[in-house]
Amino acid sequence: MLKKLLFFIAIIIAANSCTRDDLCSAAKQTTSKLVIQFKNFENPSENKGFTSLSVITDLGDVIVVNDSTTSLITIPLFVRADITSYRFIKDINDTITINVDSISFNYRRVDEYLNRACSFKTIFYDVNALVVPEDITTNWIRSIEIVNDTIENENEAHINIFH
Repeated sequence: MLKKLLFFIAIIIAANSCTRDDLCSAAKQTTSKLVIQFKNFENPSENKGFTSLSVITDLGDVIVVNDSTTSLITIPLFVRADITSYRFIKDINDTITINVDSISFNYRRVDEYLNRACSFKTIFYDVNALVVPEDITTNWIRSIEIVNDTIENENEAHINIFH
């Protein structure tokens, strides 16, 4: 009888020891990704997708877009560095020929405490992008426009890339 009472008390204590802070809900905003909108260089108000686009980080992570209707992608920025570099690889006319452009994203980071379960999220400020010039071929990325230099959410595009 004493064992059952102690077991029941232990269950009650364990159930009451969890607080809302112990759970990180999916609705809680975490570190946002960089949202890139691809636009037509000849007609800047028109979105322009890809037949094939691969985005590769310096760490070797690959994001592949194989949908000509997709003109919006999200990519993560490094939360432990003030610069992230990506290689944007565009297949030209579905042939073996590819064109690679490198972009370096510079920013300031501020970590914001959320709660005990979710820990911190990083907010990126003063985001800037630089296309690395190529020696051999011409860049397929014609220009970059910073729409919002603060990355706090993924509700709208932060950068427009014209190609």
